[in-house]
Amino acid sequence: MRPLILRILDSMDSFDAALDPDLIRDVDERWVEGVRGIRRSFEAILTDAGVERFEAKGENFDPRFHEALLRTETNSMPQDTVIRAMRAGYKIGDDVLRPALVEVSVWPERDEGSSSSED
Repeated sequence: MRPLILRILDSMDSFDAALDPDLIRDVDERWVEGVRGIRRSFEAILTDAGVERFEAKGENFDPRFHEALLRTETNSMPQDTVIRAMRAGYKIGDDVLRPALVEVSVWPERDEGSSSSED
């Protein structure tokens, strides 16, 4: 069953990409609603099978649930915080079917050569 669910999740990713707001801006709304309806049907099938999508953005990076694709230097949030998910993660109960692909915060490295100590 797991291989089938993973294939459906790949299709869900394709639907999400097709429904990207930047791409559908000039597309006929009836077409967009049709694609959204098909996506909701797949989502209902997954839900009935116990599959849950889990949030990643704003969470602490956890290698059980997240796969880091990017590490971005920032002072605006704690280190190892998920900045954004580039692909959703899914689980059944406590079993992770597929980790979320994420961008994670890291603090900027300090420049050791820039200290102003006098000899």
